Amino acid sequence: MLSSLSNIAKVVNGPILFITAVSVFFLVGITAVMVYFTIRYSRRRNPEAEDVHGHTLLEIVWTVIPTLLAFGMFWYGWVGYKFMKEVPDDAMQVTVTGRMWSWMYEYENGVQTDILNVPVGEPVKLNMRSVDVIHSYYIPAFKVKQDVVPGIDGLFLWFTGRTREGGVIHRGAMFLAAVSESARALRCATPAAAFMTLVAALLELSAGILLYASFGFSVNLAMVAAAKCAHGLVSAIPITPAPTGMPHVATGFVMHSVAGIPAAVLATALALREVAIQVLFWTSFGIGALDLRKRQRPK
Repeated sequence: MLSSLSNIAKVVNGPILFITAVSVFFLVGITAVMVYFTIRYSRRRNPEAEDVHGHTLLEIVWTVIPTLLAFGMFWYGWVGYKFMKEVPDDAMQVTVTGRMWSWMYEYENGVQTDILNVPVGEPVKLNMRSVDVIHSYYIPAFKVKQDVVPGIDGLFLWFTGRTREGGVIHRGAMFLAAVSESARALRCATPAAAFMTLVAALLELSAGILLYASFGFSVNLAMVAAAKCAHGLVSAIPITPAPTGMPHVATGFVMHSVAGIPAAVLATALALREVAIQVLFWTSFGIGALDLRKRQRPK
């Protein structure tokens, strides 16, 4: 999705990442507040309902902040749109004709092809037209798209192509994929992989028991296992993956409801658990990266 094989990709990826980050932030924040209010102001804790009056400052804040964010998104998109419409004067001109069921490219020297060939690192302007029906021209890797309508002249798009190796995101993704494949090969190489997975799960549950015990709370294996199951179930839901933090909220809710552990202790325990997981993850990642480098070393 975040390919960067043209200069246009950066002005398209930027607003997408910004809007996605804002959306995820408010999704997690609002959901967390809803869960907290559901627990904090439940009927069991508050048998008698109370009227809540308006709060002027709060209403101003939740009006001003979304307005500023909306204008920020608009400005971000507008800057990118202007950039996509400002074609360099020295751009290579290519006439693109849409027809059923193909595209024809005519270059400045009169050569015609049905495959687009452009130089790397030089701006290219595609002058678009259609001879029959409405066509939609789209190059996903370049993040450029233009609808072509019969009888309407002046439609165009432009870009500067880059090599595949030139994209930092792509190179990083390829490296991560290679490391993951190497780590997967290491895991599958041992016949005791399933046994080691079971041992790791039991060790994680035991570590959870010891962690809560260090805070003075007695929990058993069933309680920790139930919290772990809640974490896994919430992680499997597409809208609440692990990065959203909702699986940790589910874990804390189960431990609070079943074992009566205070929220402050749960937050501290989950934070320590997350630190331990990150240390183990990056350690295994480093081992995988070293193994990959060793495998790629010429013999």
